[in-house]
Amino acid sequence: MLLLFFWSLAMSLLAQSKVQELHKVLSEAKADSSRILTYLDLGQEYSKERKTDSSIHYLNKGLLLSESIENDYLIIRTLSALGFHLNVSGNNKAGLTYLQRAVNLLKSNPEYKGLNADVYTNIANCYRRLTQMDSSYYYYTEGSKLYETLNDQHGLWKTKVGLTRLFMENKNYPKAIEYIEQAMAVVDRSKRIDYGFSLYFQNLAYLYGGEMEKYAQNFEAWRAFKSEGSGAIDGDARHADLVNTFGDDPDQSIIAMQQAVAYSRSRGNKLMIGLHLQSLGNLNKEAGDLEKAKASLEESIPYLQEVGSRYAVEENYYDLYEIYKEQDSLINASRYLEQYVALKDSIAKAQMQRNISELEIRYETEKKDQTILQQSRERNLLLISGALLLVAGGVIILYLRNRLRLNQQLAEREAEIQSQKITQLEQEKKLATYDAMINGQEQERQRVARDLHDSIGGLLSTVKAHFNAAQTVSTSPADQEHRFDKANTLLDEACEEVRRISHNMMPRALELSGIELAVEDLRDGLKSKGINCQLEIIGNKPLFEKSKETMVFRILQELCNNVIKHAQAKMVLLQLLWTNDKLNILIEDDGKGFDIDSLVGNEGIGLKSIRSRVKFLNGEIHFDSVLHEGTTVNLEIPLV
Repeated sequence: MLLLFFWSLAMSLLAQSKVQELHKVLSEAKADSSRILTYLDLGQEYSKERKTDSSIHYLNKGLLLSESIENDYLIIRTLSALGFHLNVSGNNKAGLTYLQRAVNLLKSNPEYKGLNADVYTNIANCYRRLTQMDSSYYYYTEGSKLYETLNDQHGLWKTKVGLTRLFMENKNYPKAIEYIEQAMAVVDRSKRIDYGFSLYFQNLAYLYGGEMEKYAQNFEAWRAFKSEGSGAIDGDARHADLVNTFGDDPDQSIIAMQQAVAYSRSRGNKLMIGLHLQSLGNLNKEAGDLEKAKASLEESIPYLQEVGSRYAVEENYYDLYEIYKEQDSLINASRYLEQYVALKDSIAKAQMQRNISELEIRYETEKKDQTILQQSRERNLLLISGALLLVAGGVIILYLRNRLRLNQQLAEREAEIQSQKITQLEQEKKLATYDAMINGQEQERQRVARDLHDSIGGLLSTVKAHFNAAQTVSTSPADQEHRFDKANTLLDEACEEVRRISHNMMPRALELSGIELAVEDLRDGLKSKGINCQLEIIGNKPLFEKSKETMVFRILQELCNNVIKHAQAKMVLLQLLWTNDKLNILIEDDGKGFDIDSLVGNEGIGLKSIRSRVKFLNGEIHFDSVLHEGTTVNLEIPLV
């Protein structure tokens, strides 16, 4: 323990020196990109010192700066770092939010395959800790595919070990064995930590999977591995799990696990604190020290609950149930067994319920017996008979209550299955929404390409023809001047056309002043087409994400384009109503209207793009149209 203290002290001093050096580099950095990379390094160093708030602070500064210079590569790196450090610190949901933002940005930057693979692996780790196994499996496999295309063996090893842990937590040991053997096939054996980590999970998979012959062979590999390192790993608290699993001396295993708990506390890693306390409890249980076993197991539960490690909590409940049962502490045993049953799936429910009933009946019987022993010896046979009837009635009540509880648990399980089905349907709807948005974006690209080809291309070709004609020797000075004037006029038209196309793609007013000024540009655009547009903006705009502003503008732009192209309107009312939590939009015209029923199944790409964007924003859109009278469109967009 003294050695561990001095080692931790040395690492702390080294980290402080590194942080001071980075702050000096930051103060001298001139380029924004250099400052962002230094912010990333500071986030890493503060994370090593367990200063999570400082780490997140500097990573957020790096994110803001990278967004201000619009450097996608650095934005993705800072988002990935934020997600990783939040996940490691136990804040899995917040970490997942940043990682998903990185994924969305990577979709438009396919050249960053290496970053994409790392982000996918970190997302898989988040979902695994949140016990969302389907999502975790998807991102591990997608990350694995990318690592294979990059020939990144270390990255491939990380995904295989992650899949091993995923299937071990699901108690699917054949699959766990399959993936840990794949991990062993690509592990760099010169990296002792990686190789030892792989040996550890391989032996666990063989042991729990019943592959005892392979387990024995792997144990010999562990002995060789340990001897090559001159036993150094035995003294390293980070490898206490390996000493525990493969070690020969139970007392040494307990000491190693105590060191592991201390090391995990010094790092502030809640997941590893919980798991090491759990292992220490199991070691003390095997050694017969039940009081120490109870203390460690009970202390580990809050840590494991906080990081979402449901399976480890489930094992703790059952171990505590066995300890309290062995100590004849029936109330506590019953309590922990009930908690275990609440987490256990339907396969084990029937057997566990019988155990609960047995414990409760034993407890009630002992309580009645103690009551009878305390009564006076002078009680007659009638009172004793009455007591026995009460005992029988208690047993019947307990039986009925347990049956009711079992039925309730089955109903809850059915409700959970239905909830999973609903979640799956919602995910399928989201995928359909993304497809529609992508189609809309593709349509926008095609429109821009047509504008460039048909308009700008034609103008520039004509300009070139005028210049060529003006350079002809036989051309008179007056004719040359006329052609130069014509070419200049056409160039002015080309510049105006470029501004128009650029404005349609992303109005500068939206970038500089937000959606309200951009909507005023839409009003002016309608007026330039001969349509009288009345704009009303009611309320003050609250804080609103830039990406949402852009998407709302695209919806309004498409609706206004539809008015211009199809409505044949003379008057349009465009109204924005801001509240604290939502934005209401009204667009009303006096055009020719249309039959809403005819849209069912026949919507064009423009309307599909509008609906998909509204759905992505969790909003609602309603069309109301009367032939020859006009059309009204209502939108409601939540802001939170």
